[in-house]
Amino acid sequence: MIKINLLPHRRVKPADRSLMKVKGLVTLITVLVALAILAALYLTVSEMSDLKKTKEETAAKLADMKKKVVEVQGYEKSRLDYENKLMVIQKLEKSRAMLTPLLVDINRSTNREVWLTSLGVKDNAVSIEAMGIGRDKIDAFFEGLKHSQSLTDLSMSEAKDSPTANRPDIKTYSFTVTAKLAGVTPLSQPSPAAQQPAAGAPAPQKAGAAMPPPAAPKQPAKK
Repeated sequence: MIKINLLPHRRVKPADRSLMKVKGLVTLITVLVALAILAALYLTVSEMSDLKKTKEETAAKLADMKKKVVEVQGYEKSRLDYENKLMVIQKLEKSRAMLTPLLVDINRSTNREVWLTSLGVKDNAVSIEAMGIGRDKIDAFFEGLKHSQSLTDLSMSEAKDSPTANRPDIKTYSFTVTAKLAGVTPLSQPSPAAQQPAAGAPAPQKAGAAMPPPAAPKQPAKK
């Protein structure tokens, strides 16, 4: 059987063709814009991922640097502790080398009737507190110190009656000898104005210690 289309053929008008072209163009532009947006979104996500990775690497490097800073600070503290200990050792060695001749000279000058109760040394100032039986023995002790090679600028305070509790029947005297270590420069030099007082008066002195001007070695009590 043969079929025949008897409907009239519809012809496309030029205006419809233009509209179809516009629609196709709009569709193409829309697709291109969508592709551009997707590409931009992909690049943004990729950049964000790279930035996140860079941030993590930077944080790791910063943590490592902080750790190294702590280690360097520990090394610096150890170095300072070592230097401080070395300075203390050197100071002790210097003090030992400086005090040994002094102790030898004091030991040579002492006798059975004179004994030390206190020995103080600060910078180059020496303070010797002692007691003795008889002023002549005290004078002999002071004369022996005057021949010492380790002491200079010696002076002695006036001997005072100072009876001992265990032997009240024996007359004893207390006295103080001040001097300077020979060849030793004090750590802090006083100003010229501070050097005006009488020579031989050292800086370190105990409270209550009587320190009149240097007395003559020979005292009337020797008679």
